[in-house]
Amino acid sequence: MKHLYQLILLLVVLTVATTSCSKRVPFCEVDNIADGWNKDSVYHYSINVEDTTSLYELDMVLRNDNNFPDQNLWLRIAWEGPQDTVQHIDTLNIILADEFGRWRGRGIGSNFNNIIIYQDSLRYRHSGTYEYNVTHLMRHENVQGLTQIGMQLMKKK
Repeated sequence: MKHLYQLILLLVVLTVATTSCSKRVPFCEVDNIADGWNKDSVYHYSINVEDTTSLYELDMVLRNDNNFPDQNLWLRIAWEGPQDTVQHIDTLNIILADEFGRWRGRGIGSNFNNIIIYQDSLRYRHSGTYEYNVTHLMRHENVQGLTQIGMQLMKKK
C-alpha cells in the first residue's frame, strides 16, 4: 500500500511539473531539497526575458511536509537584471499553516504544494537574463520539512 501511495504521489508531481510549464509559463524550475535546507544553501534561478511589453506574475513554488517545524517561512530573495549595477534584496514571509496548525496549499497525505505570488503585474524593463538567489532566513540552521522550492514566471493575460 505504501508503494502505491508513493507511485500516485510521483505521478501527481510529474503531471504538475510537465503541465505547469507551458506557453503562458515561459520559466518554471523546481529544485528538490534533500536532508533539509541549510542556512548556507542558495537556490539560484536564471530567467531569460525577451518580451518586455508583457505583464508577468513571478511565483515561489514550495512543497512542505508535516516535518516543517513552523507556521511560516522567511525567505531572502536577492536579484539583479541584465543592466543593474546593484543587487535588489526582498524579504518574503510565507504563511504555510493557519493559526490552528492546518497546512495551506494543496496536497495528498502529508505533502502540501504552495504557489505564492512573489511579484504581481511585473514588467521587465530590459530583455536579458535576470538572476534570482533564494536563501532562508529562519532561526534554524537546517530547516526540515521543505522538500521542494522553485520559481515560475507566468505571462498575464
